[in-house]
Amino acid sequence: SFDGMIIDISNSNLFTDEGGFIKALHCPKKFSWNSLQKNEEGASICKECSKVIYDTSKLTDEDMLKIVEKDASACFALSPRQSNVSVSLHPMQNK
Repeated sequence: SFDGMIIDISNSNLFTDEGGFIKALHCPKKFSWNSLQKNEEGASICKECSKVIYDTSKLTDEDMLKIVEKDASACFALSPRQSNVSVSLHPMQNK
C-alpha cells in the first residue's frame, strides 16, 4: 500500500494516504521554488513573505498533521513528482 500524501490537483487539497484532510495548499504570494532561501538554521524561507517553508519530501502525513495542528497557516513546498506524494485526478472528499 502507498505510504505518503495525496494531492487533489483539482483543488490543491492535501490528504493523508488514508484520505484524511491535511490542508488546502494555497499561496497568495504565488510560491515558486526560486523564491526560497536558507536561513542560518538551514530552514527554507520564502523571500516574498519571510515564512518558513516546510519541505514535504522529508515529512510523513503524520508530521504534516502535527505542523498544521500547531500552525494552520503553515506553508509547504510540494512537488507531484515526490516519492511520498500520489496525485489524485478525481476530486476527493474530506474524511
